[in-house]
Amino acid sequence: MVIKKNRLIFFTLFILLTSTPGYAFGFETGKATAEKKTESHAQPNENSEPLEPTEDVPSFFERRMTFEKISDFNPFSVSPHKQNYLLPLTYNSSPNGAAYRSLTGDRIQKAEIKFQLSLKILMIRNLFGDNGHFAFAYTQTSFWQAYQFHHSSPFRETNHEAEFMLSFVRDASMWTLKNKMLTLGFSHQSNGRAGIFSRSWNRIYVDFLFEKGYFLLGIKPWLRIPDRTEEDDNPDIEKYYGYGRVFVLYQRDNPAAQ
Repeated sequence: MVIKKNRLIFFTLFILLTSTPGYAFGFETGKATAEKKTESHAQPNENSEPLEPTEDVPSFFERRMTFEKISDFNPFSVSPHKQNYLLPLTYNSSPNGAAYRSLTGDRIQKAEIKFQLSLKILMIRNLFGDNGHFAFAYTQTSFWQAYQFHHSSPFRETNHEAEFMLSFVRDASMWTLKNKMLTLGFSHQSNGRAGIFSRSWNRIYVDFLFEKGYFLLGIKPWLRIPDRTEEDDNPDIEKYYGYGRVFVLYQRDNPAAQ
């Protein structure tokens, strides 16, 4: 396996994609619902302080759950899972191009395009009474050498990740935060290649989602499932991908005023 620790410099130019029908439908309907709930309240001016989430002003997590419930009524809809984005220009200051040149003759440019598509579909709702939701998700992350015009702009790498997850909606207090959701999941990630270019592994994880006001915190530790084959192509892959993920989100504006 050829993985090199590179220093990545990402330009701040990016475009968020929200192209899934289920998400778009849920967003419009959810927005109308939020406006209906707050139509009896005075409209805040530009200098007003952001309102804290209440029964009339849903939090970010509550709005996301509302969108997903609305999409359940459409059997052909899918929802976003991880972030969907397009980075028109990313720059790798020290790409590991030696292996590519020795095997394929390809030259790796430092500048390329990176994009990600991530979708989720709910398969079973309320496995345990009124809780326990089983879903499948697929994420594709691609690194495109789009500016290699003399080599037909090849894709340098495309990673595929399939996940099965079981989520439980909760409302448990931990310090000053509320644990809104607990997710148990299995993930298979692969780039679909063999030999030294292979990047394939299986993981199990626990994902904790905490909320306070318009602040969200996600903590997701994972554990690699050992490879049962005689020769492990990726014996130290967790040293490069890490042992977990921390996600932080804060929304400054009051969604009811938008």
